[in-house]
Amino acid sequence: GESAGLFAMGAWPDRGQMLKRMQGTDLFTTSLAGRCNAARKAWGIPSNDDVNWCVAIVNRSADRVRQAIKNLPTTRLLIINTTDECVIGGRKIHVEQAIKALGCEAVFLKGVIAVHCDAVEPVAEAYKALHIFPTAQIEGLRFYSCALGKSYELSSESTASSILNQALFGFDFPTIINQAYKDGVRLFLEMGPGSSCTRMIKHILAGKPHFADSACINGEDDYVTIFKTLGRLIAERVPVSLESLYGENANPADDIVWKKTKSTDKITMIVGGKSPIPALPILNARDKKTNAKTQPPENNNQYSGLMKSIAENIEVTSRSHQKFLDFSNKLTKNFAKTFDTQTRLLEAMMRDKNQVPHRNNEIALSRDMCLEFATGSVEKVLGPEFAVVDTYKVRVRLPDEPLMLVDRIISIEGEKGSLGHGKVVTEHDVLSDVWYLDGGHAPVCISVEAGQADLFLCSYLGIDLVVKGERAYRLLDANVIFHAGLPQPGDTIRYEIEIEKFVRQGDTYLFFFNFKGWIDNTLLISMSNGCAGFFTEDEVIHSGGIILTEEDSKPLKGNKMDGWKDLVKLYPESYDDDALEGLRKGDLSRCFGPIFKDINISDSLRLPGGRMKLIDRILSLDPIGGRYGIGSIRAEADIHPDDWFLTCHFKDDMVMPGTLMYECCAHTLRIFIQRIGWVTDKPGVCYEPVEGVESVLKCRGPVTPKTRHVIYEVDIKNLGYAPEPCAIADANMYADGHHIVSFKDMSIKISGITRTEIESLWKEKSNTTYKIQQPKFHHPQPAIFDRTHIIEFATGKPSKAFGARYKPFDSQRFIARLPAPPYSFIDRITSIEPKQCLLEPGGWIEAEYDVNPDAWYFKANRTSFMPYCIINEIALQPCGWLAAYIGSALNSQKDLKFRNLGGNTTLHQNILPDKKTLTTRTRLTKVSKAGDMTIEHFDFQVFQSGLKIYEGDTSFGFFTQEALAVQTGIRSGTENIYVPGAVEIKNAKSFKLKHEPPFDPEDKNLADNKTDRAHSLTMPAKAVLMIDQIATYIPEGGSEGLGFIRGLKKVDPAEWFFKAHFFQDPVCPGSLGIESFLQLIRFITIDRFKHLGKSHRLELLTNNQHNWIYRGQILKTNKKIEAEAVVTKISDKPNPEIFANGYLKVDGLYIYKMNNFGFRLVPAK
Repeated sequence: GESAGLFAMGAWPDRGQMLKRMQGTDLFTTSLAGRCNAARKAWGIPSNDDVNWCVAIVNRSADRVRQAIKNLPTTRLLIINTTDECVIGGRKIHVEQAIKALGCEAVFLKGVIAVHCDAVEPVAEAYKALHIFPTAQIEGLRFYSCALGKSYELSSESTASSILNQALFGFDFPTIINQAYKDGVRLFLEMGPGSSCTRMIKHILAGKPHFADSACINGEDDYVTIFKTLGRLIAERVPVSLESLYGENANPADDIVWKKTKSTDKITMIVGGKSPIPALPILNARDKKTNAKTQPPENNNQYSGLMKSIAENIEVTSRSHQKFLDFSNKLTKNFAKTFDTQTRLLEAMMRDKNQVPHRNNEIALSRDMCLEFATGSVEKVLGPEFAVVDTYKVRVRLPDEPLMLVDRIISIEGEKGSLGHGKVVTEHDVLSDVWYLDGGHAPVCISVEAGQADLFLCSYLGIDLVVKGERAYRLLDANVIFHAGLPQPGDTIRYEIEIEKFVRQGDTYLFFFNFKGWIDNTLLISMSNGCAGFFTEDEVIHSGGIILTEEDSKPLKGNKMDGWKDLVKLYPESYDDDALEGLRKGDLSRCFGPIFKDINISDSLRLPGGRMKLIDRILSLDPIGGRYGIGSIRAEADIHPDDWFLTCHFKDDMVMPGTLMYECCAHTLRIFIQRIGWVTDKPGVCYEPVEGVESVLKCRGPVTPKTRHVIYEVDIKNLGYAPEPCAIADANMYADGHHIVSFKDMSIKISGITRTEIESLWKEKSNTTYKIQQPKFHHPQPAIFDRTHIIEFATGKPSKAFGARYKPFDSQRFIARLPAPPYSFIDRITSIEPKQCLLEPGGWIEAEYDVNPDAWYFKANRTSFMPYCIINEIALQPCGWLAAYIGSALNSQKDLKFRNLGGNTTLHQNILPDKKTLTTRTRLTKVSKAGDMTIEHFDFQVFQSGLKIYEGDTSFGFFTQEALAVQTGIRSGTENIYVPGAVEIKNAKSFKLKHEPPFDPEDKNLADNKTDRAHSLTMPAKAVLMIDQIATYIPEGGSEGLGFIRGLKKVDPAEWFFKAHFFQDPVCPGSLGIESFLQLIRFITIDRFKHLGKSHRLELLTNNQHNWIYRGQILKTNKKIEAEAVVTKISDKPNPEIFANGYLKVDGLYIYKMNNFGFRLVPAK
């Protein structure tokens, strides 16, 4: 931390020099980490005994820690965090004994080196030398030393000594914070990752005036954190310059001044200042007598002239906000979260001073108390008997804003803590400017979600007291019927929610519930057969998801009303992100093509944006597809860990709400019915559910921050007019390939329009000639960068590929190349958005590769699918081209080599030997530089005929030859690698694999096979076979007892891939390392299911996220490759599947790690 501060503030020069020093020392590889040789020497630990360095945070005072460790020879007090929290470290066995003696809670820290104690003494001189730099005095800044506990004058000697002393003796954080406070410091800003220092400072200075905040909070988007921090600083009257964010628009208003303006490129954020003026109460749109407006409080008269202005200005602000979103999508998406915080504060103040009265003016809990239950202390809401619940790692909560929809709890029935029957009555107000309005109504998801207080009620009835934070709430089932039109602004929905009973099954608790929602005396909604349970994370992961029976999957005949006729011609289509953006803007032709040109759509029917932007693209629309044969549509959405619906639902257990899952499917269905021609520009129309139709939800898995993609499949079941257009459909949802949710009989109608009105719109278009709408990624595309240039860069002169700036690399300097044939998988570059020689993130390129059904790799794989190594290269090689195009090599005076570091990917479909074109989209997302090293991160997507085949993210590094020569291998997690026992090895099987033609990619001969290799279970031919022999095969081995296998391969310097990968830099492709691991899984699959050899064929697992890490390379000079696989899961139904994790070693060093790869068998027919 001190080093980072010295570099960041300019007291020390470029940090690249530090990186070089770190790479050139063993301090952080074997002395203070790894084998911890310094601690070994300091404490006299024998060389054949593991140090097992371990660090933990304990919630006990320093005095108590010192007392507990005085008889433990290798446990040390490292840091005093607060008066009742410390960090201890030492050998694991003694640290665990100290924790036991203290009788305390402990949090173990990973990746912490052996410092802050005498373990550093043997390397103290080297450690100090590492930190000696030319040091500049920075005018106006005061630097503090942790070791000294006070500020000090900077010099090369003093800075190095300060850092060495804290490494030798640890430090007392309260001492330095209290000294800074004594020196007059009142504002503490934590600039590093996380917010642990902020937390500790607030504890140390509790009760004293101060401000502490973190600029980088785990789990929160960086943009949001920065905006919050800046806003809080402004509120504290700290001078803050916003020019780097807003330029000339940076100056904030001194007071709340919202003026109507034509400007569309800015929005004023008000933080601090005078108290907002309360708004007028919103009158009920349905003229409810029970909620008639009463006389305002006496102190309201002074504001009467401003009330109307406030309401108008809020509307202006809302419009400005939407336009600003168009101006800056990414930044403003995150800024909206911060702006919403301010808006909520304003609404709360309005509520407090001018609340619409309720029946008898009596409520059980206010909105503030509901928010306390959502994000604060349950003890404050439910009483001292629930204090223990606040200590649990997870508890039942209401969602946080903006999805906390319980405006008040009117009444509660039931015995607190009884796990018995209970009832709660709640209300939700639909405000005129609320964020969720869709076509002037509260959408289905909100109308259902607002009845969310079953969460409160089950907690009140005591569920947290029995599950004790070890189990989390998950909704399982619900049936919903709408009895009236959707709520409108001014409506108050009253929910009567009843928990019928709790049931215990083993350690699992379930409860059954129902609710009804009313607007005045009109029944709006009823929910029945509600069931929720409490599960461990492991139970959720292994739940199996939605299990469809044969009856569930059987094709059925859909229903189109008598006299049905298509309004427009329909074809199978897909729509990318930009096409859907057209629907959000009301531009139908941008998505659906020229037949929709000049067709306008009412604003109320547009696909929602903002927070309600729930789907990103349509993978397929088939007008005669689906289970019912009358239409299907598949949508996809990208999930990000900081998505608003995760971070608010719930604070300590982030999952996507089931109601929002329904809304995602409803948006998907909306696109289908728009495409069939159900559109209008008639004012006042809106989407609503069909009254009286019961929709059935089954949820058997979550969407969490770890989820990457979700797919919504909607099968149309009924289409007709009654008299408004209406549709009924079934929907299924998949999270990273896992079937987690199903909806039966979801319904939609367009209120306010009839069949006659819609058909009249299309009569004028009846003679229009319509060209089939092709997917965006459709071949052929003209080549901007053709195959000749690709090969030139792979093996020729780089300047002929990229221009004169690359001339030095023609003969004088080395440059990282693309692979050459037969391992070259780019035929052309067809689209380039980034600027050449500008190394910064942003902008996609598109590359194409023409699949040849007779390609060598299909023949060598001896199956009907493309080998994974080839798919991987098709995706990653455009990343290499883009890295070269944007000038990565031009930014260093040293010659740099290009190496892949890892990736996270999902294969959606196997690629068959068809004559089709694959289109890869790639963009640079992040660049990091340190000294001569550059790390680049990429996203990629591979399409075939408009359908996404493969996608993910990956990272590459540019390294000097000297850096690559220091090959440290995989360092994290290797202690958990499965090692067979002596008995297992003795009983293990071994096999020498037969080498069959084609022997290399140029070999035209094939093995004389009498069987169809595509339908038989065989190993690959030599050209792609990356294993020479199975050295150890234990069918019941591995950590799960499902199988362990180790394969060997001798490194042959003459093998074909060294020539192709790369010119002037021969190295084995990482993709072939993965292939060797996959071939081990393939061997196990063949052995386990050999009885299916005549009836089934192999495929790679699809819709299954997997990843790899590379921390080393295989060169011609290496001798032996070892690949290992541990089977983690085997499924027999509906199709046999095998999942496995593994590692790859070269000459005894682990350099690759692979997770969650596998194969399945499918019927050969």
